[in-house]
Amino acid sequence: MLSSFFKPIVLILITCLSIISLALTVISEKGAIVYYNDSLIGTIKDNSLSFNATFPGFLKVVKPGYLPFEKEITEDGTVTAQLIFPSYLKINVFPENAEVYINDIKCTTDKVYMMKPGKYTIKVSASGFTTKTIELIINEKEEKTLDISLKRTVTLNIQSSKNISGVLFDGKFINVPTLLEVSPGKHWFILPNNFAEKIQEFNVPAVDNFSITINSQQVYNLQISGEPENAYVKLNDEIYKLPFAGDLVEGTYNVTIYVEGYKEEFRQLNLKNDTVVNYALEPVELYKFNFSEEGYKVEFDGFQVDRLVRRTYFTTIKDTDGNIIWCGFSDGNLQNMPTTISILVNSDYQVTIGNQTYSGPAVLQVQRGQKINLYNRLTGTETITLEKFTVFDTTEKCLVNIYSKTNADVFIDGRYIGKTPIYLFTTNSGRHELVLRKNGQEIFRTGISIYRGKLNEIRIEK
Repeated sequence: MLSSFFKPIVLILITCLSIISLALTVISEKGAIVYYNDSLIGTIKDNSLSFNATFPGFLKVVKPGYLPFEKEITEDGTVTAQLIFPSYLKINVFPENAEVYINDIKCTTDKVYMMKPGKYTIKVSASGFTTKTIELIINEKEEKTLDISLKRTVTLNIQSSKNISGVLFDGKFINVPTLLEVSPGKHWFILPNNFAEKIQEFNVPAVDNFSITINSQQVYNLQISGEPENAYVKLNDEIYKLPFAGDLVEGTYNVTIYVEGYKEEFRQLNLKNDTVVNYALEPVELYKFNFSEEGYKVEFDGFQVDRLVRRTYFTTIKDTDGNIIWCGFSDGNLQNMPTTISILVNSDYQVTIGNQTYSGPAVLQVQRGQKINLYNRLTGTETITLEKFTVFDTTEKCLVNIYSKTNADVFIDGRYIGKTPIYLFTTNSGRHELVLRKNGQEIFRTGISIYRGKLNEIRIEK
């Protein structure tokens, strides 16, 4: 602890040290006047002036005809204050009441400004006119006059990666790219039909010049067809059933064609015009069908075949009178009569086998003599013992399979229901009109009769 005698002495020493001045030397033009912290220090006579200064402080050096030199000083030493000749800028504007900003500082237009050389942003605006912004470089000793007239319209630079004719803009047809004078606000472009974004909207601000870029991506027709017809194609991330025909936005597409039982085919497509792609998938395995039971006819997707690609088929085994003995989905590798009993149910039924419940439409396999619980919302639940192939349906929802030699679009009574083969489609009993179309052309038309209590199989040899 300091004694009471020494405390005043320490405080005096600290105060004295805090006000000790250090030497600062300023080098500049002869005759320049030096200010420090807004106090006049003196005039430079021999190119330099030294004086005691406290820090930090603010140094200002001025001389008539030169721009002032200003700098904050944080330590002692020597400062070279280089004085430069000024530049001059005068701005004339129309309309006269326009507001002028130089580097975001509001200025008036009725005087000449003394400027340091450098880069400046001049912004002029007035009510009812578009705002003009000018980037300006002023050189040393330069005298510059700006005449700025504001417009009520915007110079719109419409850019496009392609030359496009017949673009509808503000009720007039134009060609792009182009330059137009337009009013500020929203504007619409309507492009020809073969462009991806036919209607495009832009908001044009109230500025002197503005640029927009039209989306000039076009659409082109892509058609993909080949063998087998029931394949699928993946175009980037979208999957379609083949054959495919549609309009797509130009660009690069990863095309993968695949189907069960065949080797996958991949190609990269640069779509830049209408394009047709043909494919022929190679089977993974092609084998001869050999069924050991005599007196039966086996059909795969409605047809008898000798050689098969290993994939999933709707398979029916029929007796010599054409009655279905068994049906279900198989890979075609049937050699013996299945030991299960097939049952078909429409969407009005639920079937419980053991602890599993199935909703129709469905084809199910059970053991001969097995009991099932059959539920219908109108008749309730009943327990049934199965001994042979059975169909559970209603007059309003009879089960129908439709097969054809080639894939075709199917219409029943004028309504599109899908592509062949079609499994377990439901419609009411009675007469119907069946039409098949391929590539938009009708290839088959006939009347068909649909019955309750059976699997109605429609087979078209086309």
